[in-house]
Amino acid sequence: MSFIARNTFRFLATTTFTLFMCLMLWGYHNDLEHIIQPPPQPTYPTKQSSIITAYHSLPETPHISYTLAATLAQNPIKKIAFSILLSFKSPRTVLTAYAHHAQFGAVQSLPKAANYYFGVSTQSLSIGETLLLFSLAHNPTLPITDPIATHQYRNTLLNKLYNNKILTDHQYHIEQQKALALAADHRPIN
Repeated sequence: MSFIARNTFRFLATTTFTLFMCLMLWGYHNDLEHIIQPPPQPTYPTKQSSIITAYHSLPETPHISYTLAATLAQNPIKKIAFSILLSFKSPRTVLTAYAHHAQFGAVQSLPKAANYYFGVSTQSLSIGETLLLFSLAHNPTLPITDPIATHQYRNTLLNKLYNNKILTDHQYHIEQQKALALAADHRPIN
């Protein structure tokens, strides 16, 4: 095969593949836009959005865009496409969609989880409670109904954020002193 023919073939193959990927992403883009329509009210604690975003940027925590893509799609190709498309969305949009679609243990969506585990609205969650719920979304076997284990795990999360300079001294000490008010009634949700 001559040099010109080989390079022409490479160019055509690359162009065809790129065009195919762009068309596929465009189709998935429409699906994604339909799925992540924002709910009528914010469903996450807006005062802690920067802390939640920082928590998801820790090396041992899955990135929130990838986690949301895994939640929204079972097909591996669609999951990758959603992850790519979500990386172009604002952190607020991704966080809102995640709080609306993620499975937080026994319940789906952050408002239901806040009410189910702590008996409060999302706007009343403390930083530690919010971190516990977002950790629960990654680890469904987290013993969040056991007060002692939950308190220790919350303190571990707060230590990680403090050591990574995400929490200030003031925030850290206030959150360490707060008691966890776990809701007493944990019936299975149907």
